[in-house]
Amino acid sequence: MKFILALLSISSIFCIYSKSVDALTKTLYDGSGLPENDSPQWLTPGALLSSGFPTTLAGTAVAGGVQVDSNANSAEYSGYSNYNPLTSSFVNSSFPTLDQNSGYSIFFNVALDTANDFSDTNNNNRAAFSITAIGAGNEGIEIGFDGDQIFAQNSNFTQAETQSFTTSNSTDYQLAVSGNTYQLLADTGSGFSSVINGSLRTYNFDPTASNPPLDNIPLVGSFNPYEIPNFLFFGDNTGEAYGTFTLGEISVETVNVPFDVSPTLGLALIGIGIGVRKLYIMRSFRRNVQSRQRRGTA
Repeated sequence: MKFILALLSISSIFCIYSKSVDALTKTLYDGSGLPENDSPQWLTPGALLSSGFPTTLAGTAVAGGVQVDSNANSAEYSGYSNYNPLTSSFVNSSFPTLDQNSGYSIFFNVALDTANDFSDTNNNNRAAFSITAIGAGNEGIEIGFDGDQIFAQNSNFTQAETQSFTTSNSTDYQLAVSGNTYQLLADTGSGFSSVINGSLRTYNFDPTASNPPLDNIPLVGSFNPYEIPNFLFFGDNTGEAYGTFTLGEISVETVNVPFDVSPTLGLALIGIGIGVRKLYIMRSFRRNVQSRQRRGTA
């Protein structure tokens, strides 16, 4: 009986040091009002002029989300992020870790209401709306939404995986990341289906060469979002395209990874089990000897 109780004690130790694999979902924006008014707040609005100076984001609360005119107030960059470059910190310090090894998904709703490209030889590589997701290991993916297509950005910011798509409809998307791959899925009315997929990138971004440059932001200096682990951005991040988009509900789903028992702890538990087993055998042997001795005396 004591042997069984000891084994149960060892099993309880394993239970204490182990966790089930669970998907943890965090709502960053519920699609009502403005994201900056949420409590707790997860996303902050931001807009930059061509000079690098901040300006006011032109965001208006509408049914199902916030509508942003990325060309208003002479802005070049306009959108929402979980990171504030002016404070060099995340909007919420409890933002979940985007661990590509265990996997994560970003769910969002967006409609690209209007999209315009400036006359530029590189305008096919730019989009009025993009989602940028950089994981904890600094690998990530940026996906652009143009008027009639969705495409991923190569590490040098040229078009990679591309798919024709009607981006003007309000659509639920899922950006799923696992290992070194990503997949963008869209729900067009009959469940989620794949739009584009490929490998994650390490982006070669030069803040001095971007349009507009990001090397002289007041109180910040140079800013490279592609080097910030767990970075998210939703909006217009180029001066070579602009438009109006309606951003709806956003959530992040991460995986609660099981606790890995260390070799030291594992060996210690095995040693305890062996020791308890030996003790049980010795006690049983002694009881048997004493029993035989009593029968011989009688």
